[in-house]
Amino acid sequence: MDRSGRNCTRRLERSSTRRFPRVVLSGVLVTVLALAGTSGHAAPTILYTDLVTGPNSGGEDDHGAYLTLFGARFGEAQGSSRVTINNLPVAAYKQWSDAKITVQPGQGVSSGPIRVVVSGQSSNADHSFAVVPGKIFFVSLKGSDESGKVGDIGRPFRSAQRTFDRRDFGPGDHLVLRGGDWTDNNKIYDAFLSVHHKSGTAQAPIVVMGYPTESVNISRTSSNGVTRAIHSYETVGHYVIANLHVNMNKGGGTCIGIAPGTSNVRVVNNEAQGMFDDGGGSGCITGSGKRYRILGNHVHDNGGNKLYHALYFDARDKTGPTDIEIAYNHIHHQGGGRGIQIYGDTDTPINNVRVHHNVIHDIALDGILLGRDSGVGYLVYNNLVYRAADVALRGSSLDSGKGGGCLRFDSPGLVARVYNNTFADCALDKDPESGGIRFQRAKEIALANNIVSGRYYVEIGSMPETFTSSNNLWYGGGLSPLWDRSSVHGNPGFVDEQGGNFRIQKAGSGIDRGSATVEAIVRDDLDGLARPQGAGYDIGAFELTKSAGSPQ
Repeated sequence: MDRSGRNCTRRLERSSTRRFPRVVLSGVLVTVLALAGTSGHAAPTILYTDLVTGPNSGGEDDHGAYLTLFGARFGEAQGSSRVTINNLPVAAYKQWSDAKITVQPGQGVSSGPIRVVVSGQSSNADHSFAVVPGKIFFVSLKGSDESGKVGDIGRPFRSAQRTFDRRDFGPGDHLVLRGGDWTDNNKIYDAFLSVHHKSGTAQAPIVVMGYPTESVNISRTSSNGVTRAIHSYETVGHYVIANLHVNMNKGGGTCIGIAPGTSNVRVVNNEAQGMFDDGGGSGCITGSGKRYRILGNHVHDNGGNKLYHALYFDARDKTGPTDIEIAYNHIHHQGGGRGIQIYGDTDTPINNVRVHHNVIHDIALDGILLGRDSGVGYLVYNNLVYRAADVALRGSSLDSGKGGGCLRFDSPGLVARVYNNTFADCALDKDPESGGIRFQRAKEIALANNIVSGRYYVEIGSMPETFTSSNNLWYGGGLSPLWDRSSVHGNPGFVDEQGGNFRIQKAGSGIDRGSATVEAIVRDDLDGLARPQGAGYDIGAFELTKSAGSPQ
């Protein structure tokens, strides 16, 4: 349970009337307003994928697994564009949009890098797909557990849990749910689906996913008693949860829970909402382990009378949680606490956490908290965080919490580098402890190229033992801090702050004034555009581009 702050609540019904920006969701890859990458002639970019392994045969048309690529500048229609794996063409295309492509690899490919080729330009080859043996099990509300057939999309099974529990379902296998409104409770931990007493392997993870072009809605109802949508227990991990829509309908507990001590878990392209619980502190997506990839999820309208967070990773794994990547997520209208919280109370360090390319807004307390047990190897970059510490999102509980901000450091062992983020409107409650960047406890902090608009920062206790800060832009909160070298003080030039577009115009004060010392980590911006676009790095989460159609 979180002990770093007071408890809080959320009136979920307010979310429909609260002001928040119009966003475009392609799958759950978030772009604020229109994706800047749609303009100009820049090469396509793959940002992340749901799978990294899978079979290249079996299943629908014998073409194997469903592999979805998320990125930018793919083009609205496929036309003559193509996807290759290890320079070999994939067999089938299930969907194609500017930011999302789903393919089936087919038997003609082998393990290797994935590329998207558009108008003769090839994407980056940073992501690979490994062909591994595996079976595909389809599950449908119209299926039958008695007459279902493995690998046959026309003869699906009915129960996700019973199918998962089959003896012949194991490492490398894929459980694919067809679209519809799922309300099953299999009474195993009061969960819709429990990943229990079964694991994949590092080479061949188990996959649970929604069919890529259909809406798989998993709901808690007043009668089914579901308290956890996706739950795991007595598993070492090695599994993928992808393309599901979880709605707890103002009740229940965890949306997607990852068991302590697990390893190699991917939670990708899910929507999770409606969690509201009064029983204690936790999160909508939560876990404690190693090699987690929490990518491209849309997490919103969650809360509780205790501290319930959108994403919460802790130190219950006393062997030492490490290597956690939290990226490309859209988190908003979080009334139960914080957008992203890293916090433990076991005195076990949580190390090597990367928080990048997230959009976080309308949060009751902190947008991002790096709290107790946060250790070394933290990278926080290319995030947009705004409208934090919003008292209107907190409920009537006497233990609802107070204060907040866009980014907060509160761990004596924390070592973090914080680069090229945009923080705005971080102290809506006007509490004296709220601010854009809150210093409480940390061992070593490096700040560079961040925009902090509105109330700047709050120093509580002592500054970090080792602290460097340069080339940050400060606006709207008084003079720049004396400790920030080469600081910039002036209007960042947001395109439309009230409308939620925090890209920058050519008159912005931070154009080309960032430090290049971040180049080993920050290679693109929040839109996936390569940095720098001009004579130097721009300050903040977005680069200014002069491509046709971009903000000028």
